[in-house]
Amino acid sequence: MTKTQTKQTYKKMSRPETRNTPTPPPPSLPPAGNKDRICYGISIGVLVSGVLLTGWMWYSIVGTLMRAATSTPVDWWSIGGMAVLGALSFFVARFFLWLSILAPLMLAAQTRSYGAQERFCKIALKLRQFLPGAATWASNGLVQLMLSRGQTQEAIALGASEYDFAVKKNPKDQSLAPMCAQLGLAHQMAGEHQLSILWNERAYEQYQNLLESMDKAESKKKKLMPDKQFVDQTRLQSAGICANLATSYFNVGNYGKAKTFYTRAVDQANKLPDSPEKQQIIQVGRDQVQRLKHW
Repeated sequence: MTKTQTKQTYKKMSRPETRNTPTPPPPSLPPAGNKDRICYGISIGVLVSGVLLTGWMWYSIVGTLMRAATSTPVDWWSIGGMAVLGALSFFVARFFLWLSILAPLMLAAQTRSYGAQERFCKIALKLRQFLPGAATWASNGLVQLMLSRGQTQEAIALGASEYDFAVKKNPKDQSLAPMCAQLGLAHQMAGEHQLSILWNERAYEQYQNLLESMDKAESKKKKLMPDKQFVDQTRLQSAGICANLATSYFNVGNYGKAKTFYTRAVDQANKLPDSPEKQQIIQVGRDQVQRLKHW
């Protein structure tokens, strides 16, 4: 059998499977239970602590300023010190505001309190002017929640809007890789494979740039080298993106690209410590590469 005949035979065999390839189902979410109230309580507690601390600081500042201004001679050193303390109080207030959102949000993610997680993500988006950087992880969290509920189009609309907003501010922002990956998964779930490829390619490029910078830092033994757990997590996400890209390319009939990215997924996974996710990526990747051996 010639190579052309082999390819034609393979196409005939794979077309029914390509046509019937199911879109990946959204991850199942267990019920949140009654843990939302704990998250809200932590947020309120942090806010109250911040108000009390900043209130005490301003009470001390105002009292000291009045005494320094009415003393003879005027105590300029105290006035200068209170001015610095007053400026510092704004940073303290901002820190407590950030903590009142971040702390309960992390707890909500760990305890699967999805109602609280959604609410705090929306609050963080509304306060993006006061909390720089919060919009990125908050929008990621919201998109992930929407996908888990099957709200694919809503997730795509929100994710694309937040991506455009972030790119306008910083075109080289590498923290957008998870958002690109989420949008790639959303379009794949919607059966829009070309758009899924577009977003997953963007995510893959950003993850590769991030991994290259980590490898350079490791080779130079820089002190600011990220810890191994973060590097492994980034590499695992990159391997997952390669697997998603391979699936999308397979679904549109580009078997050569599909084989390439399945191979890259296996190569990335082989660099990871043993885990169920690693074994799954390697097993699926090797099976598909063997299946596509004629391409």
